[in-house]
Amino acid sequence: MKAVGVLPPTTRIEPEPGLQVLDGRDGTTVLLGGSPYKLLTLRPAAAAVVTQLLNGETIGQAAKLCNVSTAAAERIARRLLDNGMTEPAHQQPNQYSVADVTAVIPVKNEAESIGQLIHELTKSGITHIVVVDDGSTDNTHAAAVAAGADVLRHDRSLGPGPARMSAMSKVNTAVVLFIDADASPPADWSMLIAAFDDPDVAIAAPRIASLAGTNVMARYETTRSSLDLGSRRASVRPRSRVSYVPSAVLLVRVDALMALEGFDPGLRYGEDVDLVWRAVDNNQVVRYEADVVAHHRPRPSLQAFVRQRMSYGSAAAPLDQRHRGLVAPLQASGWSVAVWALALLGGPLGFIAAVGVAFGTASALERKLRAIAQPRRVAWSLALRGHLGVGRQLASATWRAWLPFALLAAVFSRRARCALFLSAAMPIEEWLQKRPRLDPFRFTALRLLDDASYCAGVWKGCLTERSFRALLPHLANWPGKVPTEGAPR
Repeated sequence: MKAVGVLPPTTRIEPEPGLQVLDGRDGTTVLLGGSPYKLLTLRPAAAAVVTQLLNGETIGQAAKLCNVSTAAAERIARRLLDNGMTEPAHQQPNQYSVADVTAVIPVKNEAESIGQLIHELTKSGITHIVVVDDGSTDNTHAAAVAAGADVLRHDRSLGPGPARMSAMSKVNTAVVLFIDADASPPADWSMLIAAFDDPDVAIAAPRIASLAGTNVMARYETTRSSLDLGSRRASVRPRSRVSYVPSAVLLVRVDALMALEGFDPGLRYGEDVDLVWRAVDNNQVVRYEADVVAHHRPRPSLQAFVRQRMSYGSAAAPLDQRHRGLVAPLQASGWSVAVWALALLGGPLGFIAAVGVAFGTASALERKLRAIAQPRRVAWSLALRGHLGVGRQLASATWRAWLPFALLAAVFSRRARCALFLSAAMPIEEWLQKRPRLDPFRFTALRLLDDASYCAGVWKGCLTERSFRALLPHLANWPGKVPTEGAPR
């Protein structure tokens, strides 16, 4: 993705956790990091600008200190942002305020809660609120009117995407907030609205945490909500650490939304993922601002939990029809996959072969990192972390996409049964890291049910679309390829 807008000279950036600044050959500096992981080689003049930017200077100040043009410093800052190596530093918004936001709420049968959400939005400073009653059979319409919202009504349910777009005729502000009826807005919008100071940002989303509760489902979702994308900020793009953002709470620039023709009415689920990916394809930036936290109600029952996960999974095949290859259940180096396949399924000789392949990939990666002055330590560290990460991905994909294959293989193969058992034990590692308010047995059972329900939805969607491409992995080239870029001037 290549952004085209110009960052204001007052912009500050900060390094993404894990960014490595290393000495290169011939006086260059090498940056390693980003998502997807990349290597960026800097000439001395550009390295000096990067040093100032990473030390907290604004683009304008860095240009002055390094005796380069502001435009040159801006291009360097933009390159770092686009590669996911840095994030914009927090600042107060300059272009928009909460007064420039209209809230749109698609709703169905939420008469008891819609008034509270409207009150919370008004309290946060949003004065224009449009509720779209999408075929409710209860008193939702009257409750929304009584709370002071501008209300549209559909006689029959059209789905959340069309409901949101039908409200756009009543939106006269520069920014629209889409928020679901079972969500709660963040207390402070400023950091989220500040994302639009970058002229390329079309969409900004907060972190969506599950509301705390005392029952088992609420305690599980507090730790592992399907809407919670983690505590680290990110530039959102396919095949990166944060590849999409949900529409439960979504701030969108109106002109960008209309240029994209809004949400796809043909998608009942996954319409938010489709919108984000079309925005990225259109050279627009999508930001995940994890420091801004909104909340979402957990599913009230186990049945509702399973239905929700199946619904999310059913979007995989329709999304693959629109964005081929981007919904792959596994995106990894083919050689890392070979290491695990040999180790788990190949017996003693297979394990020896897996060790050989692992050593070979590390040696080949060392050659790819020859721009670094001392590449061996970095290469072997990256190779080890890469193989371990792919092991986790394989365990997840086994339950979230390939479970029917895995169960069938386990009937005939003892090694396949062992591999399936190991993949089922992976949630224990997550439990040890997060220490949720739930014992490891119930956490593991719910995690496996979570993934298996999603898998059932994936297969349902594939059968409906008569296409099974959404089950295919995306395997990178030999061996754990690290994309490289030349030195910016």
